[in-house]
Amino acid sequence: MEKENFDQDKKYYFEEFGMLIEKSGMPRMAGRILALLLISEEPHLSIGDMTEALGASKGSISTMLRLLMQIGLVEKIVIPGKRRDHYCVDGKLWPKLIYDRLLVVSEYKKLAEKGLSIIDKDNAQAKKNLEQFYHAFSFFDKVFMDCLKQL
Repeated sequence: MEKENFDQDKKYYFEEFGMLIEKSGMPRMAGRILALLLISEEPHLSIGDMTEALGASKGSISTMLRLLMQIGLVEKIVIPGKRRDHYCVDGKLWPKLIYDRLLVVSEYKKLAEKGLSIIDKDNAQAKKNLEQFYHAFSFFDKVFMDCLKQL
């Protein structure tokens, strides 16, 4: 890859993306790598390309790429005639990322159902709390799954 220059705005974008990914429980570096892959002029990058662009170590990038591949957000590709592996964002990145996060909503719904099944029948406060919890997450579960079908 010919050296791609990233101005200050793009470097801030890498950091902002990393901080957002970090809020969802993933390492910040994983978000920085995703941001780089998304805005690069190249369709795929090597670890060396990413090291240079992000100013991070090969070890850190390699570790995060393994994580991103395990969860299906990044693909490793082989380019004929190139000795290094290259990486790109999976074409189905966004629905997968959203779907994985929405599964948590379904898990909360299931926990509410379980809570309702284990409380004492005469515990009116717990029943009220859990029913509200269940109805909220049931609503979001249905709405989000209907939205995902549109993707």
